Amino acid sequence: MLAVLGLRTGIQAALATILRTHMSGCVYPVALTCIISTDSSQSFDPNPTWSSTYASSAEIYNYFKKFSSSFNLGDKTKVGHQVVHAQWVGETGKWFVDIENLKSGDVSRDSCDILINAGGILNAWRWPLIPGLKDFRGQLVHSAAWDESIDIGGKHVGLIGNG
Repeated sequence: MLAVLGLRTGIQAALATILRTHMSGCVYPVALTCIISTDSSQSFDPNPTWSSTYASSAEIYNYFKKFSSSFNLGDKTKVGHQVVHAQWVGETGKWFVDIENLKSGDVSRDSCDILINAGGILNAWRWPLIPGLKDFRGQLVHSAAWDESIDIGGKHVGLIGNG
C-alpha cells in the first residue's frame, strides 16, 4: 500500500523487474512458480482465483500487470532503463542513482532512502560457450528469450544446462 501513497518501495522494484523481464522476451515456456501461488499475491490485493497451487509465469505476469494498473504503478515504474551507478552519501542519508535510458542513452540522476537490487540474473542471458554452436543448423532457442510460436511437437530437442 505504500506505493499508493507515492513512496518508493520494494514492491515497485519487484514489479519493475517482472515487467521488464517479461517485456524483454525473457519468458520461460510453461514455467511454473516455485512457491505457492498465493504467496505471489500482495496481502492488500490478494488473488483468490489462482488456477492452481503453482501458477504459470504468464498467470503471475498477468497478476502483476493487473496489480500495476490497479494501483497506478505504471507511471512510477521505469522499464527500458538500467542503473549504471549507485552511491550512498552518508551526510544526506540517501542513495544517489544514475539511471540510463537504454533506448536514448540519456542518463538521469535520482535519489532514494532505500535501494533494492532487483535486477535479476535473467536480464543478461547469453549463449553457452560450446564449440560448434554457431555451426548448428537447427533452430536455437534460449529459455530466457523464448519464442512462443515455436512448435517442438514431434521434434528431437536437445536441452543444455537445465539449471
